Amino acid sequence: MKATYSSTIQGALRAEKRRVFAVWRAQLYVQRASELIPEQDRRWSGSGARFPEVIRALNRMEKDGVVIKDADVPGLYHYEDSAPSPDDKLVAPAGLSSSEYEVLMEAHPFAALSHFSALMFHGLTNEFSNAIHLVIPATGRADQVPIGVEREESDMLPYMPTHTPSTIRGRRVVWHRRRRKAWFGVATYRSGESPLRVVNPQRSLVDGLANPESCGGIVVVLRSWRDFARHMDVDTLIEYADMLDSMLQRQRVGYVLSELGVDHPKFEKWKSNAKRGGSNRLVAAEPFSSVFSEEWKISLNGPVEILHETPDEP
Repeated sequence: MKATYSSTIQGALRAEKRRVFAVWRAQLYVQRASELIPEQDRRWSGSGARFPEVIRALNRMEKDGVVIKDADVPGLYHYEDSAPSPDDKLVAPAGLSSSEYEVLMEAHPFAALSHFSALMFHGLTNEFSNAIHLVIPATGRADQVPIGVEREESDMLPYMPTHTPSTIRGRRVVWHRRRRKAWFGVATYRSGESPLRVVNPQRSLVDGLANPESCGGIVVVLRSWRDFARHMDVDTLIEYADMLDSMLQRQRVGYVLSELGVDHPKFEKWKSNAKRGGSNRLVAAEPFSSVFSEEWKISLNGPVEILHETPDEP
């Protein structure tokens, strides 16, 4: 039997064990098949994948009950009986159901779980947030390619829309835009069958000091540093603070690590460059406090005693 758009798309979905896919990915599957399957063995001609024909194939698949359109994001489909159900189990460490993170990764193929969601994913906090946090490039793609796609393929796809839904399955979704220069510390992990792009543990801790409000608050952030920072690659923490190119962020990271008993060769340079000022606060959103670190030239306007408490049991 000759290959069709429908059989090609379904075969690729089964091979990748993919439950959720966007229109552009279906087009990519046909594009790949056009290069691999001889023309006499398929029902379409040429070397490309015609977008209108992909849409018609998806419409037929939907009519036949093979795929179901996603309820929250336009242009996304669920394959066969993999549509989300009320009893969808939590398989992701970030407190996401499999359908939720698959939808979010396909809705915006350049996104990564971040902030509180990343802390949860990596087990850096025992707290839970119903909101889902993701970081996306402020412009363009930040040199990212969608998961499961080669760079050459990504560059060739003319139609790859991105969506930023405000809710998914009734949960609030918070999208953080990040400029290209600050796009680092992102890796791909696997949870269950599906790969997932997540801000790594070290960057998550550094982000927590920069934006604690998006990480459950300064109490959650300081507890995460207290419990895990000493067990991480400290050089990477230092490197990330430097890459953000913010003296205040260096002061925050340096102060917290020093309080945890961690020293580093860069600390002397950081401290010598630090200047006092009303904006030099551990927690940017909180009022200035007269409690001050003279060494790090920073107002300690947060519950820093947490850093000296007994770490929580894992």
